[in-house]
Amino acid sequence: MLNVVTAFESKLHQSGDRFQSNISVPKQVLVDHYPEGEEATNLLAGLEFPVIAKLLFANGSAKSHEMCLIFSPKGLRSLLADTDSPILLQQFVNHGRVVFKGYSIGEHDQCVKRRSLPDILKEQVTTLEGAVLPFSQISNYANDEHNLAHDLHEMPPLEFVEEVAKGVWASNSTFVFFQL
Repeated sequence: MLNVVTAFESKLHQSGDRFQSNISVPKQVLVDHYPEGEEATNLLAGLEFPVIAKLLFANGSAKSHEMCLIFSPKGLRSLLADTDSPILLQQFVNHGRVVFKGYSIGEHDQCVKRRSLPDILKEQVTTLEGAVLPFSQISNYANDEHNLAHDLHEMPPLEFVEEVAKGVWASNSTFVFFQL
């Protein structure tokens, strides 16, 4: 899905709409072992800590929703030593503790506001060096809509959600889910 969003990301930026100009895909890399030397330089180039680590498989089990926040190469080494599955590393981007999840089926598009991880200060990255902080399904809490009703983050306009959904649909998907 991230590759699909990347493909039409520049088109969205051209309109100048403030929601559209904020769409971007965080840098990501797939690892199955701890890279050393030149391999680490090449593989992790441009990837800054902290990163979110996600297991590559998504089989519907609770384990497929487990993720970790990693603050340094030391934490990455520790995580990779404890798993035999490939891991997707994705640059963590501060986002105000809120994500917008979009769903699209056929002609119906919907966007909901969900809780997310808090922003991370540079001082925290230093303090938590080596830490691997697990989290899972943080945005799926049942009472989120009630808790976020007074949140100051403005919902994106439906027209914007529909435009993003159309771009993702162009990839020949039958069901579309995306985060803004």
